[in-house]
Amino acid sequence: ACMAPSESSDVHEVDAHEANEADACEMDSPATHVSDMAMALRAPRRWPPSARAVAAALLCHSVGVVLVGAFCGARALSMPDGTGPVLHIAPERVALLVSGAGKLATVLARDPSERLRACVHWHRGQIVGPESIVASANGSLFALDRVGWLHRADPSADGAYKLAPAIAYVGPGRPLGAELDADRLRIADSLKGLTELELPSGRLAVLSNGAAYVNDLATDASGRVYFTSSTREPVELTRVPAGQKPFYDTMGAYLRTMARGDATGRLLRYNPETFQTDELLGGLWFANGVALAAGGEFALVVETLGLRVLRLWLTGPKAGAVESFAAALPGLPDGISRSADGETFWLAIIAPWTPLLKLLKFRMLRGLLARVLPVVLRFVKPIGLVLRLRASDGALVDVLADASGSHVSSVSAVTEAADGRLLLGQLMGDSLVVCPRVDEPAACRSESAEVA
Repeated sequence: ACMAPSESSDVHEVDAHEANEADACEMDSPATHVSDMAMALRAPRRWPPSARAVAAALLCHSVGVVLVGAFCGARALSMPDGTGPVLHIAPERVALLVSGAGKLATVLARDPSERLRACVHWHRGQIVGPESIVASANGSLFALDRVGWLHRADPSADGAYKLAPAIAYVGPGRPLGAELDADRLRIADSLKGLTELELPSGRLAVLSNGAAYVNDLATDASGRVYFTSSTREPVELTRVPAGQKPFYDTMGAYLRTMARGDATGRLLRYNPETFQTDELLGGLWFANGVALAAGGEFALVVETLGLRVLRLWLTGPKAGAVESFAAALPGLPDGISRSADGETFWLAIIAPWTPLLKLLKFRMLRGLLARVLPVVLRFVKPIGLVLRLRASDGALVDVLADASGSHVSSVSAVTEAADGRLLLGQLMGDSLVVCPRVDEPAACRSESAEVA
């Protein structure tokens, strides 16, 4: 406590101790505090040099993060090749992407013996990337490799196939779907368009070249050709190590279409009488395989990134109507073809469903994935898978599988030969794959039109 200085009747003086206490009381008075605070507020605040440096660094870092984030965000919303923005995907398409989740195990369980493992690889390493294989009436096999050479393998008495030297070159491009009509081979070429090769003369004609990335085809009884244009995304010539032949990379164009979210696939029809090509169906997220009903009443078209097969009615009261034929598939569908008896269709599944498809709903993430597309393929598990669908309603009636993909994988097309054997195209393969005849299974009496 602050006390008043002590008084004496004889000596009127303050000792040193009492003087110090008085000074202390004067310094701690309220008036003094207010005065000091006012002076402090008027004086500029001086932080220590170290604190100022830390504050400046934090400010610069924050501004940098914001600027870099804005810059990267803007870049992630555009394609790395400068061809346009990464597009928004509608909620209904997102639902299609995730529709195949959890389906694979149930489907594989329908082929416990994994019958694709009984298929035979002929001339492994000599025919690289045969997307599809077709057979002539005498049993000879024809396949185009990824650089455009046509190969023929003739059957021998012992059941083997003898490979002849390459018989024709169809020019630059990437041949995909093919169809043999007597001595004419029609080819869906992703670069040149819809083409036709005369086998005796080797003459190649371009029937329709107004569409990008032509993928597959099917011809009706009148000669009209139904074919798909997968996307507006063009195929590009790959860069390969020295000593290898460059080829047009359809997988790269597919991955860019997936990353962009670009649903520009189409089903087209070429009329050989008028030389005109008409669009029958558009807005498909990577149109792929195409097949026709035995009577020509409908066409089937595969929408790979929709995990479904659509049916377009061509005749009858439903003419022009589009409906789902098979949906919620357990993987990415590729080629489709009609069976020899016309009662079923063979559907190739080139890759299994993967949780990566769930991420495609995020626009910015797709933009980032577009910059590392080759890395994406490393996360896709190999598998060999063929589905047999009933023609009347799309019901799954049989499954042929190689669950590990160690013997047969990346099946891109299935053709049933006259003797019932199955010929498998393999986009990533390097051989002619021939599978034993598959008899009609009891499962043909299945009731469900959706893959369970």
